[in-house]
Amino acid sequence: MATQDQVTQIERGLQSVSEYGGVDFKSGFDGWGGMDFKATLPLIDLALSITDELRPLPLDMLPKQAAKDIAKRLNEVASDLGAMKSFNKATESDADGRKYNIEQAIEKNVGLLHNLAAENIPYLAYKHIGQDEAVRRTKQTEQEAHSLFERAMEMASNAEAETQEIIQQAKTNAAGVAASEHAEHFKCEADALNTSRWWWLAASGILIAAAGCLAFWWDDIRAPLPDNPIPWDVLRHAMEKYTVLAVLFTSGVWCGREYRAVSLRHFTTKHRALSLRTFQTFAAAAVEPEVKDAVLMTATKSVFEDAQAVSLGAKDASAGALVNINLGKSAEKGAGSASGTD
Repeated sequence: MATQDQVTQIERGLQSVSEYGGVDFKSGFDGWGGMDFKATLPLIDLALSITDELRPLPLDMLPKQAAKDIAKRLNEVASDLGAMKSFNKATESDADGRKYNIEQAIEKNVGLLHNLAAENIPYLAYKHIGQDEAVRRTKQTEQEAHSLFERAMEMASNAEAETQEIIQQAKTNAAGVAASEHAEHFKCEADALNTSRWWWLAASGILIAAAGCLAFWWDDIRAPLPDNPIPWDVLRHAMEKYTVLAVLFTSGVWCGREYRAVSLRHFTTKHRALSLRTFQTFAAAAVEPEVKDAVLMTATKSVFEDAQAVSLGAKDASAGALVNINLGKSAEKGAGSASGTD
């Protein structure tokens, strides 16, 4: 335990530091010459707070070494505060260096005093208030912590519910936006394919018409055979005519096949856009998740159905594929049958 002399030294140190509590270090002094100690103001407040906490405690309960160290640090802090108050730029040969040394000393000594107080004040406070009061305060703190924990859990539960609702709404909006973007993409692609297929049809018609005209006016275009042609001239004349006709006719047929293929892609893409628009409409109108899932599955199957299913010449195209692609008509029929059943 601390001796009476050590307790007296601590009390004198507390008194010395407390005397600077009424000094307005924030406003500064004329002798500082424009300099300020703003960086050390929080440390000064900390030192004054520690002295206020130590004063009512039973200092005689301190260990001897702790009492000795606290008394030493209090005296050094008081000395540093006195040096700061008496600092005068005009009388200092190295004012900046002197100011720096004072700041460093205050930072060091207040830090050490704070560490000593943190190690000993809780013990002294426990001894000061008594065991029963300490138990009461501990239980009160525990109850307050438990109440705070329950409030935090309730707030977290409410926040989680709101978060789930926001996430669900965000998913719904994202699905609608994605469907709208894909539908617009399919529509633009269908328009481009529609223009392209008519160009292929025009090219096919022009080439076949050219082949017919050339066959009809071939003799007028080419030089006629001589009166007594030899077999080689007849063969060469016929080969030229039928080669050109074959090229034109084959090109026309090839363009026609391209027209058919592009037409298939056009109608497939057009129906995909229609399916996505229908999905977007039904998903927005549906309330139950099961209904939305059913619409999504049907629309997905319709959008990504094999293109062969809509080919005009496909013999193995199932009726189900056509029904899936015409989702709007299927839904309309289903709604009509449901209303008739009701």
